[in-house]
Amino acid sequence: MLQQLSQMVKYGVVGMQAFQQDLSHWSHLYVSGRLQKPVAVLASHPEAEAAVHLNLRSAVTAALLMSPTTISLKDFFKRITSLSYMGDVRMGLAEDSKKVERIVTGSYDGFKQLYMPLLQDPEVQDMGVAADTEGVQRPDSLDSLIHLCSKLPSVLLSRIGQKLGASLSESTTAAATAVLTAAAASVSAALPPLPNSVRLDIAAAAVRQPKYKKLIKSGLRAVVANSSRRQAVAGLLYAGPVRSLKYVGRKLAKAWK
Repeated sequence: MLQQLSQMVKYGVVGMQAFQQDLSHWSHLYVSGRLQKPVAVLASHPEAEAAVHLNLRSAVTAALLMSPTTISLKDFFKRITSLSYMGDVRMGLAEDSKKVERIVTGSYDGFKQLYMPLLQDPEVQDMGVAADTEGVQRPDSLDSLIHLCSKLPSVLLSRIGQKLGASLSESTTAAATAVLTAAAASVSAALPPLPNSVRLDIAAAAVRQPKYKKLIKSGLRAVVANSSRRQAVAGLLYAGPVRSLKYVGRKLAKAWK
């Protein structure tokens, strides 16, 4: 953190490869989670822009899967915003429990600018998705759900596959494990591809579960919890105990108002 005029500014530095890995595969849902909300872009970069666009499409996909067939636009944006907080060790403790609501309410126009073009994209509408200023509708057929689920980022989909366990073939399990192992080994390495056949196997097994939404949430929690613990420790080490305690104190005061 640094003092900028009269405000404290929190900043971070990330390499392009790590940036692309998280936004493309949701290996940590840290940078990718932050960039699922409206932000001010200070400088553009073609590779970064491509990763950002893919991340937003993935957020739409995950939110559609966890939404009812009809949902208001604001509630849909809240589903998107909540993705990166599922499993966060700080939520309910040092974070404002109404944080998601505050983010969406305070940046509602920004969310519309980010996501309405994606929701009204012909490729998305061809899947049976309809969206306007009133809300979002998604299809509920098994084939549509399998198709949507197969488009989830590879680390999240592999986490879901891991939780499905014995219901998957050995080859599918091995492919999912390879992705998770590579993601855990390095934040910037290229991850092994998840073949389309594997994606469809995991997706089909997942959405056939009576509580498939809980399964997807469980996969998200597994990704976010691991990342949030690491970030909490890193913050303590880099900022020092005194500054970290002051920061947590301000967070607690805001959360418990």
